[in-house]
Amino acid sequence: MARRALTEHQSDLSDSQKVVINELRVLQGLDPEWLTEKILGENSAETRKALALEDGFPRTGLATVVLSLVAYHLSVSKPALSQVEQFYDLIVHKESIHESVKAYAMIGLLKPLENRSPEEKFVKTVSKVFQKEFSDPRVGDRDWPSLPDGLGGEKSRRECLEIAKRWTVFESILFFFKIIEDVVDRKDAKHHFPKRKDFWLKYFRNKAVTEAWVLLGSKALARVEALARSGDEELALLEYASMRGASHDQCALLLRVGDLTILEWSHSGACRVWNHKDRRAPWLNRKTYNRSEIMRDVVKPSHKIVHDANDRWVRKLHTVLRDEGGVRSVV
Repeated sequence: MARRALTEHQSDLSDSQKVVINELRVLQGLDPEWLTEKILGENSAETRKALALEDGFPRTGLATVVLSLVAYHLSVSKPALSQVEQFYDLIVHKESIHESVKAYAMIGLLKPLENRSPEEKFVKTVSKVFQKEFSDPRVGDRDWPSLPDGLGGEKSRRECLEIAKRWTVFESILFFFKIIEDVVDRKDAKHHFPKRKDFWLKYFRNKAVTEAWVLLGSKALARVEALARSGDEELALLEYASMRGASHDQCALLLRVGDLTILEWSHSGACRVWNHKDRRAPWLNRKTYNRSEIMRDVVKPSHKIVHDANDRWVRKLHTVLRDEGGVRSVV
Protein backbone atom coordinates (compact mmCIF):
# COMPACT_ATOMS: atom_id res chain seq x y z
CA MET A 1 0.00 0.00 0.00
CA ALA A 2 2.74 2.46 0.95
CA ARG A 3 4.85 1.73 -2.11
CA ARG A 4 1.85 2.12 -4.45
CA ALA A 5 0.75 5.39 -2.84
CA LEU A 6 4.21 6.88 -2.93
CA THR A 7 4.70 5.83 -6.54
CA GLU A 8 1.45 7.56 -7.47
CA HIS A 9 2.72 10.81 -5.93
CA GLN A 10 6.14 10.79 -7.60
CA SER A 11 5.13 13.40 -10.18
CA ASP A 12 4.15 15.80 -7.37
CA LEU A 13 7.55 15.64 -5.69
CA SER A 14 10.09 18.42 -5.59
CA ASP A 15 13.75 17.64 -6.10
CA SER A 16 14.41 17.84 -2.37
CA GLN A 17 11.54 15.42 -1.68
CA LYS A 18 12.90 12.97 -4.25
CA VAL A 19 16.24 13.04 -2.44
CA VAL A 20 14.47 12.22 0.83
CA ILE A 21 12.49 9.43 -0.83
CA ASN A 22 15.67 7.85 -2.13
CA GLU A 23 17.20 8.17 1.30
CA LEU A 24 14.16 6.60 2.96
CA ARG A 25 14.15 3.78 0.38
CA VAL A 26 10.36 3.81 0.48
CA LEU A 27 9.95 2.95 -3.19
CA GLN A 28 11.97 -0.24 -2.79
CA GLY A 29 10.10 -1.47 0.26
CA LEU A 30 9.29 -0.06 3.65
CA ASP A 31 10.43 -0.91 7.14
CA PRO A 32 7.84 0.86 9.34
CA GLU A 33 10.09 0.83 12.40
CA TRP A 34 12.96 2.37 10.47
CA LEU A 35 10.67 4.97 8.88
CA THR A 36 9.21 5.91 12.26
CA GLU A 37 12.67 6.46 13.69
CA LYS A 38 13.56 8.59 10.66
CA ILE A 39 10.48 10.80 11.11
CA LEU A 40 10.47 10.94 14.92
CA GLY A 41 14.16 10.57 15.75
CA GLU A 42 16.56 13.17 17.06
CA ASN A 43 17.69 14.37 13.62
CA SER A 44 14.32 14.34 11.89
CA ALA A 45 13.75 18.08 11.37
CA GLU A 46 15.32 18.17 7.90
CA THR A 47 13.40 15.10 6.76
CA ARG A 48 10.09 16.53 7.99
CA LYS A 49 10.78 19.82 6.24
CA ALA A 50 11.59 18.10 2.96
CA LEU A 51 8.37 16.08 3.21
CA ALA A 52 6.32 19.23 3.99
CA LEU A 53 5.34 17.59 7.27
CA GLU A 54 5.38 20.47 9.73
CA ASP A 55 3.12 22.66 11.88
CA GLY A 56 0.57 19.99 12.64
CA PHE A 57 -0.58 18.85 9.22
CA PRO A 58 0.81 17.38 5.97
CA ARG A 59 0.90 19.71 2.98
CA THR A 60 1.33 17.05 0.29
CA GLY A 61 -0.07 13.65 -0.54
CA LEU A 62 3.33 12.15 0.13
CA ALA A 63 3.44 13.67 3.60
CA THR A 64 -0.03 12.29 4.31
CA VAL A 65 1.05 8.77 3.35
CA VAL A 66 4.18 8.93 5.50
CA LEU A 67 2.20 10.32 8.46
CA SER A 68 -0.39 7.55 8.19
CA LEU A 69 2.32 4.88 8.14
CA VAL A 70 4.04 6.31 11.19
CA ALA A 71 0.76 6.67 13.11
CA TYR A 72 -0.26 3.10 12.32
CA HIS A 73 3.13 1.74 13.34
CA LEU A 74 2.88 3.52 16.69
CA SER A 75 -0.59 2.07 17.21
CA VAL A 76 0.38 -1.57 16.66
CA SER A 77 3.89 -1.60 18.13
CA LYS A 78 5.07 -0.83 21.63
CA PRO A 79 6.86 2.46 21.01
CA ALA A 80 9.05 4.24 23.50
CA LEU A 81 7.29 7.11 25.23
CA SER A 82 9.80 9.48 23.63
CA GLN A 83 8.52 8.50 20.18
CA VAL A 84 4.91 9.18 21.17
CA GLU A 85 5.99 12.55 22.58
CA GLN A 86 7.74 13.33 19.28
CA PHE A 87 4.61 12.35 17.37
CA TYR A 88 2.60 14.70 19.61
CA ASP A 89 5.00 17.54 18.77
CA LEU A 90 4.64 16.69 15.09
CA ILE A 91 0.85 16.45 14.89
CA VAL A 92 -0.36 18.87 17.59
CA HIS A 93 0.17 22.55 16.79
CA LYS A 94 -0.52 25.11 19.52
CA GLU A 95 -2.68 22.56 21.43
CA SER A 96 -4.79 22.05 18.31
CA ILE A 97 -5.21 19.12 15.91
CA HIS A 98 -5.92 19.91 12.28
CA GLU A 99 -9.06 18.27 10.93
CA SER A 100 -7.07 16.45 8.25
CA VAL A 101 -4.94 14.55 10.78
CA LYS A 102 -7.45 13.72 13.52
CA ALA A 103 -7.58 10.05 12.50
CA TYR A 104 -3.79 9.79 12.73
CA ALA A 105 -3.80 11.56 16.10
CA MET A 106 -6.32 9.05 17.42
CA ILE A 107 -4.31 5.94 16.61
CA GLY A 108 -0.85 7.44 17.01
CA LEU A 109 -1.44 9.08 20.40
CA LEU A 110 -4.24 7.22 22.15
CA LYS A 111 -3.43 3.58 21.41
CA PRO A 112 0.25 3.74 22.48
CA LEU A 113 -0.87 5.27 25.81
CA GLU A 114 -3.62 2.74 26.51
CA ASN A 115 -1.89 1.11 29.47
CA ARG A 116 -0.42 4.27 30.95
CA SER A 117 -1.94 5.99 33.94
CA PRO A 118 -4.05 9.12 33.38
CA GLU A 119 -2.11 10.51 36.34
CA GLU A 120 1.04 10.78 34.20
CA LYS A 121 1.96 14.28 33.06
CA PHE A 122 2.13 13.47 29.34
CA VAL A 123 -1.15 11.55 29.40
CA LYS A 124 -2.78 14.58 31.03
CA THR A 125 -1.38 16.75 28.24
CA VAL A 126 -2.77 14.50 25.52
CA SER A 127 -6.10 14.12 27.32
CA LYS A 128 -6.52 17.90 27.55
CA VAL A 129 -5.99 18.30 23.81
CA PHE A 130 -8.46 15.55 22.99
CA GLN A 131 -11.04 17.10 25.31
CA LYS A 132 -10.66 20.36 23.38
CA GLU A 133 -10.70 18.86 19.89
CA PHE A 134 -13.13 15.93 20.21
CA SER A 135 -16.54 15.44 21.81
CA ASP A 136 -16.74 13.71 25.18
CA PRO A 137 -16.97 10.01 24.24
CA ARG A 138 -19.40 9.44 27.12
CA VAL A 139 -22.06 11.59 25.47
CA GLY A 140 -21.35 11.18 21.77
CA ASP A 141 -18.76 10.38 19.12
CA ARG A 142 -19.74 12.90 16.44
CA ASP A 143 -16.27 14.50 16.38
CA TRP A 144 -14.42 11.21 16.14
CA PRO A 145 -13.70 10.39 12.48
CA SER A 146 -14.15 6.95 11.03
CA LEU A 147 -10.96 4.99 10.41
CA PRO A 148 -10.25 3.15 7.14
CA ASP A 149 -9.32 -0.51 7.30
CA GLY A 150 -5.68 0.44 6.73
CA LEU A 151 -5.71 2.26 10.08
CA GLY A 152 -7.57 -0.45 11.95
CA GLY A 153 -11.16 0.31 10.95
CA GLU A 154 -14.09 0.57 13.35
CA LYS A 155 -12.49 -1.78 15.87
CA SER A 156 -9.53 0.57 16.28
CA ARG A 157 -11.86 3.57 16.46
CA ARG A 158 -13.86 2.00 19.32
CA GLU A 159 -10.63 1.23 21.16
CA CYS A 160 -9.58 4.89 20.87
CA LEU A 161 -12.95 6.01 22.21
CA GLU A 162 -12.62 3.69 25.20
CA ILE A 163 -9.15 5.00 26.03
CA ALA A 164 -10.32 8.62 25.91
CA LYS A 165 -13.40 7.73 27.95
CA ARG A 166 -11.28 6.09 30.63
CA TRP A 167 -9.24 9.28 31.01
CA THR A 168 -12.42 11.36 31.28
CA VAL A 169 -13.84 8.99 33.90
CA PHE A 170 -10.69 9.53 35.96
CA GLU A 171 -11.00 13.31 35.63
CA SER A 172 -14.65 13.14 36.72
CA ILE A 173 -13.81 11.25 39.91
CA LEU A 174 -11.17 13.84 40.81
CA PHE A 175 -13.56 16.66 39.89
CA PHE A 176 -16.31 15.33 42.16
CA PHE A 177 -14.15 15.19 45.26
CA LYS A 178 -12.50 18.52 44.47
CA ILE A 179 -15.77 20.39 44.11
CA ILE A 180 -17.49 18.88 47.15
CA GLU A 181 -14.51 19.83 49.31
CA ASP A 182 -15.07 23.38 48.10
CA VAL A 183 -18.86 23.74 48.35
CA VAL A 184 -20.18 21.47 51.13
CA ASP A 185 -21.19 23.59 54.10
CA ARG A 186 -21.07 20.94 56.83
CA LYS A 187 -17.53 20.74 58.19
CA ASP A 188 -18.28 17.45 59.96
CA ALA A 189 -19.17 15.83 56.62
CA LYS A 190 -15.77 16.44 55.07
CA HIS A 191 -13.57 14.17 57.16
CA HIS A 192 -14.39 11.07 55.10
CA PHE A 193 -13.93 12.69 51.64
CA PRO A 194 -10.24 11.68 51.32
CA LYS A 195 -10.94 8.04 52.23
CA ARG A 196 -13.87 7.83 49.80
CA LYS A 197 -11.78 9.38 47.04
CA ASP A 198 -8.98 6.90 47.67
CA PHE A 199 -11.52 4.03 47.73
CA TRP A 200 -12.88 4.76 44.25
CA LEU A 201 -9.51 5.60 42.74
CA LYS A 202 -8.23 2.17 43.80
CA TYR A 203 -11.11 0.52 41.96
CA PHE A 204 -10.47 2.77 38.97
CA ARG A 205 -6.80 1.82 38.87
CA ASN A 206 -7.91 -1.80 38.98
CA LYS A 207 -9.94 -1.06 35.82
CA ALA A 208 -13.21 -1.85 37.59
CA VAL A 209 -14.74 1.64 37.23
CA THR A 210 -15.86 2.06 33.62
CA GLU A 211 -18.18 5.07 33.93
CA ALA A 212 -18.31 8.17 36.13
CA TRP A 213 -20.69 11.12 35.85
CA VAL A 214 -20.88 14.13 38.19
CA LEU A 215 -24.19 15.73 39.24
CA LEU A 216 -23.93 19.27 40.60
CA GLY A 217 -26.33 20.98 42.99
CA SER A 218 -27.05 24.69 42.66
CA LYS A 219 -24.10 25.93 44.73
CA ALA A 220 -21.56 23.72 42.95
CA LEU A 221 -23.03 24.56 39.56
CA ALA A 222 -22.64 28.29 40.19
CA ARG A 223 -19.11 27.76 41.51
CA VAL A 224 -18.00 25.67 38.51
CA GLU A 225 -19.50 28.08 35.99
CA ALA A 226 -17.75 31.00 37.69
CA LEU A 227 -14.40 29.18 37.65
CA ALA A 228 -14.84 28.27 33.98
CA ARG A 229 -15.58 31.90 33.09
CA SER A 230 -12.50 33.02 35.00
CA GLY A 231 -10.26 30.85 32.84
CA ASP A 232 -10.16 27.42 34.52
CA GLU A 233 -9.79 25.48 31.28
CA GLU A 234 -10.03 22.03 32.84
CA LEU A 235 -13.46 22.78 34.29
CA ALA A 236 -14.56 24.47 31.08
CA LEU A 237 -13.77 21.29 29.12
CA LEU A 238 -15.33 18.73 31.47
CA GLU A 239 -18.92 17.52 30.98
CA TYR A 240 -21.27 17.19 33.98
CA ALA A 241 -24.96 17.35 34.90
CA SER A 242 -27.13 19.70 36.93
CA MET A 243 -29.29 18.32 39.73
CA ARG A 244 -32.62 19.71 40.92
CA GLY A 245 -34.42 19.03 44.19
CA ALA A 246 -31.35 18.42 46.36
CA SER A 247 -29.90 20.67 49.06
CA HIS A 248 -28.05 23.61 47.53
CA ASP A 249 -24.61 22.25 48.55
CA GLN A 250 -25.22 18.60 47.66
CA CYS A 251 -23.59 16.89 44.71
CA ALA A 252 -23.65 13.28 43.54
CA LEU A 253 -21.41 10.89 41.62
CA LEU A 254 -22.83 8.12 39.44
CA LEU A 255 -20.48 5.21 38.78
CA ARG A 256 -20.54 2.00 36.78
CA VAL A 257 -18.47 -0.64 38.56
CA GLY A 258 -18.64 -4.15 37.18
CA ASP A 259 -22.33 -5.00 36.79
CA LEU A 260 -23.43 -2.28 39.20
CA THR A 261 -24.62 1.31 39.02
CA ILE A 262 -23.60 3.22 42.14
CA LEU A 263 -24.77 6.56 43.49
CA GLU A 264 -22.47 8.43 45.86
CA TRP A 265 -23.81 11.53 47.58
CA SER A 266 -21.41 14.23 48.69
CA HIS A 267 -23.08 14.14 52.14
CA SER A 268 -26.48 13.66 53.82
CA GLY A 269 -27.29 10.65 51.69
CA ALA A 270 -26.47 6.95 51.71
CA CYS A 271 -24.53 5.27 48.92
CA ARG A 272 -27.01 3.31 46.78
CA VAL A 273 -26.26 0.30 44.61
CA TRP A 274 -28.30 -1.25 41.78
CA ASN A 275 -27.61 -3.85 39.15
CA HIS A 276 -27.10 -1.77 36.02
CA LYS A 277 -29.98 -3.62 34.31
CA ASP A 278 -32.42 -2.76 37.11
CA ARG A 279 -35.01 -0.34 35.70
CA ARG A 280 -34.70 1.70 38.92
CA ALA A 281 -30.99 2.33 38.34
CA PRO A 282 -30.31 5.91 37.19
CA TRP A 283 -29.02 6.36 33.66
CA LEU A 284 -25.60 7.89 33.35
CA ASN A 285 -24.41 10.75 31.15
CA ARG A 286 -27.57 12.85 31.08
CA LYS A 287 -27.45 16.64 31.39
CA THR A 288 -30.13 17.07 34.10
CA TYR A 289 -31.43 14.98 37.00
CA ASN A 290 -34.09 15.31 39.66
CA ARG A 291 -33.27 14.14 43.18
CA SER A 292 -36.31 11.86 43.19
CA GLU A 293 -35.08 9.78 40.24
CA ILE A 294 -31.73 8.98 41.85
CA MET A 295 -33.29 8.11 45.22
CA ARG A 296 -35.24 5.09 44.03
CA ASP A 297 -35.44 1.94 46.13
CA VAL A 298 -32.68 -0.63 46.09
CA VAL A 299 -33.28 -4.39 46.01
CA LYS A 300 -31.62 -5.26 49.32
CA PRO A 301 -31.00 -3.33 52.56
CA SER A 302 -27.28 -4.09 52.09
CA HIS A 303 -27.36 -2.03 48.87
CA LYS A 304 -27.92 1.16 50.85
CA ILE A 305 -24.73 2.02 52.71
CA VAL A 306 -24.23 4.93 55.12
CA HIS A 307 -20.75 6.45 55.42
CA ASP A 308 -20.41 5.95 59.17
CA ALA A 309 -17.74 7.55 61.31
CA ASN A 310 -16.15 4.16 62.10
CA ASP A 311 -15.65 3.41 58.38
CA ARG A 312 -17.71 0.22 58.41
CA TRP A 313 -18.96 1.40 55.02
CA VAL A 314 -15.61 0.36 53.49
CA ARG A 315 -16.08 -3.34 54.26
CA LYS A 316 -19.75 -3.23 53.29
CA LEU A 317 -19.04 -1.68 49.90
CA HIS A 318 -16.17 -4.09 49.22
CA THR A 319 -18.56 -6.96 49.93
CA VAL A 320 -21.35 -5.68 47.68
CA LEU A 321 -18.94 -4.95 44.83
CA ARG A 322 -17.49 -8.44 45.08
CA ASP A 323 -20.66 -10.44 45.64
CA GLU A 324 -23.10 -8.47 43.47
CA GLY A 325 -20.87 -6.81 40.89
CA GLY A 326 -18.34 -9.53 40.21
CA VAL A 327 -15.49 -7.16 41.06
CA ARG A 328 -12.37 -8.32 42.86
CA SER A 329 -11.90 -6.45 46.14
CA VAL A 330 -9.15 -3.85 46.19
CA VAL A 331 -7.36 -3.52 49.51
